[in-house]
Amino acid sequence: MYAIVGATEEFKYSIQIATDPYCDWNTACLDGAVYGEQVTVTAQPKNSQIVSLVNNIQGYFIEAECNVSCTMAEIIWFESEVKYTLRQKAAPKQTMILIANSAIENSISN
Repeated sequence: MYAIVGATEEFKYSIQIATDPYCDWNTACLDGAVYGEQVTVTAQPKNSQIVSLVNNIQGYFIEAECNVSCTMAEIIWFESEVKYTLRQKAAPKQTMILIANSAIENSISN
């Protein structure tokens, strides 16, 4: 697995998690992604389910859809005017909650 830094703008970043070091967001090799961006609006995303995360943080889970192939499941939460998004190919809700909780518990601010 490779962590490939994508956008690194002043108030935004993205990191793709891929099986190929030159994946370039190609769905064939992209397994997941991590995003962070400064925001002023913290509304619940469309088609999301509210979930409880560690530190009394409310998160939002968006289920993956599988037909011929599967989309990415997402979990989103807001902290101090930052929107965090984690994406994982076809991951179930409990897996996404575990990943988000691990990210929150191991963040620099903790």
